[in-house]
Amino acid sequence: MTHEKVLIVNADDYGLTPNISRGIRESYNNGIVRSTSAMMNIKGVADELNKLLAESPGLGIGVHLNLTVGAPFLPGKEVSTLVDQDGFFPKNAIIYQALPEMDPDQIHREWRTQIEAMFDLGIKPDHLDSHHFVSYKSGILQTIMLQLATEFELPIRNVPEKPGMLTFPSVLAVKTPDRTETGFFGDGVSQNLILEILSGLGIGTTELMTHPGFVDEDLLKLSKYNRQRHTELEILCSQAVKDQIDHLGIKLSNFSQL
Repeated sequence: MTHEKVLIVNADDYGLTPNISRGIRESYNNGIVRSTSAMMNIKGVADELNKLLAESPGLGIGVHLNLTVGAPFLPGKEVSTLVDQDGFFPKNAIIYQALPEMDPDQIHREWRTQIEAMFDLGIKPDHLDSHHFVSYKSGILQTIMLQLATEFELPIRNVPEKPGMLTFPSVLAVKTPDRTETGFFGDGVSQNLILEILSGLGIGTTELMTHPGFVDEDLLKLSKYNRQRHTELEILCSQAVKDQIDHLGIKLSNFSQL
Protein backbone atom coordinates (compact mmCIF):
# COMPACT_ATOMS: atom_id res chain seq x y z
CA MET A 1 0.00 0.00 0.00
CA THR A 2 1.30 3.42 -0.93
CA HIS A 3 2.09 5.92 1.81
CA GLU A 4 1.48 8.77 -0.61
CA LYS A 5 -1.66 10.81 -0.97
CA VAL A 6 -2.77 10.06 -4.52
CA LEU A 7 -5.75 11.86 -6.06
CA ILE A 8 -7.72 10.88 -9.15
CA VAL A 9 -9.82 13.90 -10.09
CA ASN A 10 -12.43 12.39 -12.41
CA ALA A 11 -14.81 14.46 -14.53
CA ASP A 12 -18.07 12.64 -15.23
CA ASP A 13 -20.34 12.97 -18.29
CA TYR A 14 -17.85 13.40 -21.13
CA GLY A 15 -19.87 13.56 -24.35
CA LEU A 16 -23.17 14.62 -22.78
CA THR A 17 -22.89 17.92 -24.69
CA PRO A 18 -20.03 19.38 -26.74
CA ASN A 19 -19.54 22.15 -24.18
CA ILE A 20 -19.33 19.71 -21.29
CA SER A 21 -16.66 17.85 -23.23
CA ARG A 22 -14.84 21.11 -23.97
CA GLY A 23 -14.99 22.06 -20.30
CA ILE A 24 -13.54 18.73 -19.25
CA ARG A 25 -10.66 19.13 -21.68
CA GLU A 26 -10.08 22.62 -20.28
CA SER A 27 -10.09 21.25 -16.73
CA TYR A 28 -7.30 18.87 -17.70
CA ASN A 29 -5.26 21.26 -19.85
CA ASN A 30 -5.36 24.09 -17.31
CA GLY A 31 -6.57 22.42 -14.12
CA ILE A 32 -6.31 19.36 -11.89
CA VAL A 33 -8.63 16.89 -13.64
CA ARG A 34 -6.72 13.80 -14.74
CA SER A 35 -9.51 11.38 -15.62
CA THR A 36 -12.91 11.41 -17.29
CA SER A 37 -15.83 9.04 -17.92
CA ALA A 38 -17.46 9.07 -21.37
CA MET A 39 -21.12 8.43 -22.19
CA MET A 40 -20.72 6.20 -25.23
CA ASN A 41 -24.39 6.09 -26.24
CA ILE A 42 -24.64 9.86 -26.74
CA LYS A 43 -24.64 11.10 -30.34
CA GLY A 44 -21.40 12.85 -31.24
CA VAL A 45 -19.29 11.34 -28.45
CA ALA A 46 -16.87 9.78 -30.98
CA ASP A 47 -16.04 13.23 -32.38
CA GLU A 48 -15.55 14.58 -28.87
CA LEU A 49 -13.23 11.71 -27.98
CA ASN A 50 -11.16 12.39 -31.09
CA LYS A 51 -10.83 16.00 -29.92
CA LEU A 52 -9.73 14.74 -26.51
CA LEU A 53 -7.02 12.57 -28.04
CA ALA A 54 -5.77 15.54 -30.06
CA GLU A 55 -6.01 18.24 -27.38
CA SER A 56 -5.63 16.35 -24.08
CA PRO A 57 -3.76 13.12 -24.83
CA GLY A 58 -2.74 12.44 -21.22
CA LEU A 59 -6.28 12.47 -19.86
CA GLY A 60 -7.41 9.05 -18.58
CA ILE A 61 -10.66 7.84 -20.14
CA GLY A 62 -13.24 5.47 -18.69
CA VAL A 63 -16.76 4.41 -19.65
CA HIS A 64 -19.69 6.05 -17.86
CA LEU A 65 -22.15 3.15 -18.10
CA ASN A 66 -25.50 4.71 -18.90
CA LEU A 67 -29.07 3.52 -18.46
CA THR A 68 -30.88 6.80 -17.74
CA VAL A 69 -30.05 9.38 -20.45
CA GLY A 70 -30.74 9.27 -24.18
CA ALA A 71 -31.25 6.21 -26.34
CA PRO A 72 -29.32 2.94 -26.10
CA PHE A 73 -26.30 2.24 -28.29
CA LEU A 74 -27.94 -0.95 -29.54
CA PRO A 75 -31.07 -0.81 -31.75
CA GLY A 76 -34.18 -0.41 -29.63
CA LYS A 77 -35.68 -3.70 -30.86
CA GLU A 78 -32.68 -5.55 -29.39
CA VAL A 79 -33.07 -3.95 -25.96
CA SER A 80 -36.81 -3.37 -25.94
CA THR A 81 -37.19 -3.81 -22.18
CA LEU A 82 -34.75 -0.96 -21.51
CA VAL A 83 -36.62 1.80 -23.36
CA ASP A 84 -39.94 3.62 -23.37
CA GLN A 85 -42.34 3.86 -26.32
CA ASP A 86 -40.17 6.59 -27.84
CA GLY A 87 -37.01 4.47 -27.65
CA PHE A 88 -35.33 6.28 -24.76
CA PHE A 89 -33.96 5.07 -21.44
CA PRO A 90 -36.10 5.85 -18.36
CA LYS A 91 -35.09 9.01 -16.54
CA ASN A 92 -33.21 8.72 -13.27
CA ALA A 93 -36.37 9.60 -11.31
CA ILE A 94 -38.08 6.37 -12.40
CA ILE A 95 -35.22 3.97 -13.19
CA TYR A 96 -35.75 1.86 -10.08
CA GLN A 97 -39.49 1.50 -10.74
CA ALA A 98 -38.67 0.46 -14.31
CA LEU A 99 -35.82 -1.89 -13.40
CA PRO A 100 -37.94 -4.98 -12.49
CA GLU A 101 -39.26 -5.02 -16.08
CA MET A 102 -35.80 -4.79 -17.63
CA ASP A 103 -34.14 -7.94 -18.94
CA PRO A 104 -30.71 -8.30 -17.25
CA ASP A 105 -29.31 -9.94 -20.39
CA GLN A 106 -30.31 -6.87 -22.40
CA ILE A 107 -28.65 -4.58 -19.85
CA HIS A 108 -25.50 -6.70 -20.03
CA ARG A 109 -25.44 -6.56 -23.83
CA GLU A 110 -26.07 -2.80 -23.90
CA TRP A 111 -23.37 -2.02 -21.35
CA ARG A 112 -20.95 -4.41 -23.07
CA THR A 113 -21.61 -2.57 -26.35
CA GLN A 114 -20.98 0.80 -24.68
CA ILE A 115 -17.59 -0.49 -23.52
CA GLU A 116 -16.76 -2.08 -26.88
CA ALA A 117 -17.65 1.18 -28.63
CA MET A 118 -14.68 2.83 -26.93
CA PHE A 119 -12.36 0.01 -27.96
CA ASP A 120 -13.69 0.37 -31.52
CA LEU A 121 -12.41 3.96 -31.51
CA GLY A 122 -8.93 2.68 -30.71
CA ILE A 123 -9.18 3.74 -27.06
CA LYS A 124 -8.64 1.27 -24.22
CA PRO A 125 -10.75 2.52 -21.31
CA ASP A 126 -9.00 2.66 -17.96
CA HIS A 127 -12.06 2.22 -15.72
CA LEU A 128 -15.81 1.86 -15.42
CA ASP A 129 -18.34 3.83 -13.41
CA SER A 130 -22.03 4.58 -14.00
CA HIS A 131 -24.23 7.58 -14.64
CA HIS A 132 -26.41 8.52 -11.65
CA PHE A 133 -24.64 5.74 -9.65
CA VAL A 134 -27.15 3.18 -10.96
CA SER A 135 -24.68 0.28 -10.63
CA TYR A 136 -24.05 1.22 -7.00
CA LYS A 137 -27.71 1.24 -5.94
CA SER A 138 -29.02 -1.98 -7.54
CA GLY A 139 -27.71 -5.47 -6.88
CA ILE A 140 -28.54 -6.57 -10.42
CA LEU A 141 -26.73 -3.62 -12.00
CA GLN A 142 -23.80 -3.94 -9.62
CA THR A 143 -23.38 -7.60 -10.60
CA ILE A 144 -23.43 -6.74 -14.30
CA MET A 145 -20.85 -3.98 -13.84
CA LEU A 146 -18.58 -6.31 -11.85
CA GLN A 147 -18.91 -9.04 -14.49
CA LEU A 148 -17.91 -6.63 -17.24
CA ALA A 149 -15.08 -5.10 -15.19
CA THR A 150 -13.70 -8.58 -14.55
CA GLU A 151 -14.05 -9.63 -18.18
CA PHE A 152 -12.35 -6.53 -19.56
CA GLU A 153 -9.89 -6.33 -16.63
CA LEU A 154 -10.87 -2.75 -15.83
CA PRO A 155 -10.79 -0.92 -12.50
CA ILE A 156 -14.04 0.59 -11.21
CA ARG A 157 -15.08 3.49 -9.01
CA ASN A 158 -15.19 2.55 -5.35
CA VAL A 159 -18.52 2.62 -3.51
CA PRO A 160 -19.30 6.24 -2.54
CA GLU A 161 -20.18 6.82 1.11
CA LYS A 162 -23.72 7.96 0.39
CA PRO A 163 -27.14 6.75 1.59
CA GLY A 164 -28.57 3.95 -0.53
CA MET A 165 -25.22 2.71 -1.86
CA LEU A 166 -24.53 -1.03 -1.80
CA THR A 167 -21.24 -2.42 -0.53
CA PHE A 168 -19.08 -4.55 -2.79
CA PRO A 169 -18.69 -8.31 -2.22
CA SER A 170 -16.13 -9.11 0.46
CA VAL A 171 -13.85 -10.62 -2.18
CA LEU A 172 -13.53 -8.20 -5.09
CA ALA A 173 -11.69 -9.32 -8.21
CA VAL A 174 -11.22 -5.85 -9.71
CA LYS A 175 -9.15 -2.83 -8.68
CA THR A 176 -10.63 0.30 -7.13
CA PRO A 177 -9.27 3.44 -5.50
CA ASP A 178 -9.23 3.25 -1.70
CA ARG A 179 -12.18 5.62 -1.49
CA THR A 180 -14.42 7.92 -3.49
CA GLU A 181 -15.12 11.53 -2.47
CA THR A 182 -18.45 12.85 -3.80
CA GLY A 183 -18.78 15.97 -1.66
CA PHE A 184 -17.66 18.40 -4.38
CA PHE A 185 -21.13 18.66 -5.89
CA GLY A 186 -24.26 20.76 -5.65
CA ASP A 187 -25.16 24.34 -4.97
CA GLY A 188 -22.54 24.52 -2.21
CA VAL A 189 -19.59 23.93 -4.55
CA SER A 190 -16.88 26.46 -3.72
CA GLN A 191 -13.12 26.90 -3.65
CA ASN A 192 -13.15 26.66 0.14
CA LEU A 193 -14.97 23.34 -0.09
CA ILE A 194 -12.39 21.71 -2.35
CA LEU A 195 -9.56 23.13 -0.24
CA GLU A 196 -11.14 21.44 2.80
CA ILE A 197 -11.44 18.17 0.90
CA LEU A 198 -7.80 18.34 -0.14
CA SER A 199 -6.67 19.13 3.41
CA GLY A 200 -8.52 16.08 4.73
CA LEU A 201 -7.29 13.66 2.10
CA GLY A 202 -6.19 10.29 3.49
CA ILE A 203 -3.18 8.17 2.66
CA GLY A 204 -3.68 6.00 -0.41
CA THR A 205 -5.68 6.69 -3.55
CA THR A 206 -8.82 8.82 -3.47
CA GLU A 207 -11.09 9.53 -6.41
CA LEU A 208 -12.67 12.98 -6.38
CA MET A 209 -15.84 13.02 -8.49
CA THR A 210 -16.38 16.27 -10.39
CA HIS A 211 -18.67 17.63 -13.13
CA PRO A 212 -16.97 20.56 -14.89
CA GLY A 213 -18.29 22.04 -18.10
CA PHE A 214 -19.27 25.10 -20.08
CA VAL A 215 -22.98 25.89 -19.93
CA ASP A 216 -25.18 26.13 -23.02
CA GLU A 217 -28.85 25.73 -23.93
CA ASP A 218 -28.41 22.01 -24.59
CA LEU A 219 -27.16 21.46 -21.06
CA LEU A 220 -29.95 23.56 -19.52
CA LYS A 221 -32.48 21.29 -21.25
CA LEU A 222 -30.70 18.05 -20.36
CA SER A 223 -29.62 18.43 -16.76
CA LYS A 224 -30.74 20.15 -13.58
CA TYR A 225 -27.06 20.26 -12.65
CA ASN A 226 -25.98 22.88 -15.14
CA ARG A 227 -24.68 26.32 -14.10
CA GLN A 228 -22.80 24.73 -11.20
CA ARG A 229 -20.63 22.96 -13.79
CA HIS A 230 -19.01 26.21 -14.86
CA THR A 231 -18.35 27.06 -11.21
CA GLU A 232 -16.65 23.67 -10.82
CA LEU A 233 -14.58 24.33 -13.95
CA GLU A 234 -13.29 27.65 -12.64
CA ILE A 235 -12.40 26.15 -9.25
CA LEU A 236 -10.67 23.10 -10.72
CA CYS A 237 -8.48 25.45 -12.81
CA SER A 238 -7.78 27.93 -10.01
CA GLN A 239 -4.23 28.64 -8.94
CA ALA A 240 -5.18 28.38 -5.26
CA VAL A 241 -6.28 24.77 -5.72
CA LYS A 242 -3.17 23.86 -7.71
CA ASP A 243 -0.99 25.51 -5.03
CA GLN A 244 -2.76 23.55 -2.28
CA ILE A 245 -2.06 20.27 -4.08
CA ASP A 246 1.61 21.18 -4.37
CA HIS A 247 1.78 22.33 -0.75
CA LEU A 248 0.25 19.10 0.56
CA GLY A 249 2.39 16.89 -1.67
CA ILE A 250 -0.62 15.30 -3.33
CA LYS A 251 0.13 13.25 -6.44
CA LEU A 252 -2.40 13.62 -9.27
CA SER A 253 -3.08 10.41 -11.16
CA ASN A 254 -5.67 8.39 -13.08
CA PHE A 255 -7.13 4.88 -12.95
CA SER A 256 -4.48 3.36 -15.22
CA GLN A 257 -1.93 3.92 -12.43
CA LEU A 258 -3.80 1.84 -9.84
